[in-house]
Amino acid sequence: MTLLPCASFAAEMPKELATRLSDAKIDEDRFTALCAEAVRAADPEATVSVVAPFKVAVTSQGAKLMVGFENPWRASPGSRAQAVWNHVQQLRDVVQASLGKVMGELSEIVPLVRGEVEASVQMIKAGKYNQIGERLAGDLWVIYAFNKPTHFMPVTDADLKRLKLERAQLRATALKNLRQQIPPVEKRGGAGTWMFILPKTGGNFEASLLLFDELWDGKSTEKEGDFVVAVPARDILLVTGSRSKAGVEKVSALAAETFAGGDHPISKQVLIRRKGKWETFQAQ
Repeated sequence: MTLLPCASFAAEMPKELATRLSDAKIDEDRFTALCAEAVRAADPEATVSVVAPFKVAVTSQGAKLMVGFENPWRASPGSRAQAVWNHVQQLRDVVQASLGKVMGELSEIVPLVRGEVEASVQMIKAGKYNQIGERLAGDLWVIYAFNKPTHFMPVTDADLKRLKLERAQLRATALKNLRQQIPPVEKRGGAGTWMFILPKTGGNFEASLLLFDELWDGKSTEKEGDFVVAVPARDILLVTGSRSKAGVEKVSALAAETFAGGDHPISKQVLIRRKGKWETFQAQ
């Protein structure tokens, strides 16, 4: 669906602001303040305030949003300004969606596995955000979104009512849609530890493969014991078997390392598959 124009949003970040954002010496608080400044530069009519490190509250055209800037912070100093500006520009689409100017279609609904490090998950958990989400296991959540060409748009109860979709049907519908949108799953690695990859999907859906029961509940001769997995970032799904001590140690170490320093972090938590469900894994 074509987006309505939003004339109040500036097209380019001011050069002086971009220079300050590219300073490798700025700390988290200064960075967040500059992100708030970037929002004001993009939308001069918006009311903007810093809530916490990486968290900025925005009221634009009557829409109230909480914007997280954790991922742009993880970009290299040289690319940080562009990462912030790309993040800010997505607000235009989110604002329009909040105002009902952009509608999602039933076929666009997809499930996204995300961690509690994300601002949207924190807000859903606190009951302060109307996007539909549910806990998967540990600090992992399944949130539902419309998969638009340039961004994900939250699915709300109002959307379900408009689309005449029951909550009980939501996950099955979202998984059916996702299966039609992604390529065949590829496996990379070996020697008891591997990754599942989805080529050419932008790294957005590897974590969502945790919801594909057919990957985990069929017979497999490649693992030792039950499946043990980690999704430290959106594009990384690590897999081993519970009886492989070396595999479990490797997955745990890679999860912690990637979560600490990678882009789009999700969780360093390790999960185990038991009786068709994911549970938090505790090494013996």
